[in-house]
Amino acid sequence: MKNSRYSLLVVAFVISLLFGFNCNTGTELFHNGSMGSEYTQSETTSGTLNFFISATEYSGIKNIAYGKAGARGDIRSLIVTITELEIHRIGDGDSGWKVLPMSGDSFDLIELDRLICSDLLSSTNPEKGEFNKIRLNVSAAIVTTDNGTYDVEVPGNKININMPFSVHEDGTTEVTISIDSKSSLRSTGNKNNPKYFLNPVLKVTTIIED
Repeated sequence: MKNSRYSLLVVAFVISLLFGFNCNTGTELFHNGSMGSEYTQSETTSGTLNFFISATEYSGIKNIAYGKAGARGDIRSLIVTITELEIHRIGDGDSGWKVLPMSGDSFDLIELDRLICSDLLSSTNPEKGEFNKIRLNVSAAIVTTDNGTYDVEVPGNKININMPFSVHEDGTTEVTISIDSKSSLRSTGNKNNPKYFLNPVLKVTTIIED
């Protein structure tokens, strides 16, 4: 790996869709090992690509309101299950969507927020190239509040992110997907019969090292 380090691109954006410091202190709830992937072997012109997930309260919201009643309850945990991570390669040759191996699949966003850290989502060694999209499949979410534990509906089960980034030969690209853990959660009903929806509010940062 080359000695020079530089930041190629920092993109911060907030998106509402239907749908810093690395640590591993209990935030990764399940570990699947190496799942099926098109990028399981290093190529002769490969680089390293690491994806992290983190959470923070961009808006400063401390709790959630239940519909028009205005009753509030503290959120104790918000566990999301991500079953697939894909990236979209552009350019000549091997273009299209590529499935990455997952390092873990279930993450407590409230815990990540509390610890002010990120957890590893995927680490792989794709061939060098240019990419422009990221896609996450969120199969389930569960919220625990002062009043109980509830399933969370994830509209569409997909998070699509337009995000250009590069993988350089013998370089390292790190992408962090940070979710506003509480602004992303919406509810209807009342505290005795709430219904929850996850509409992710995101910030994505990518750093490339050479």
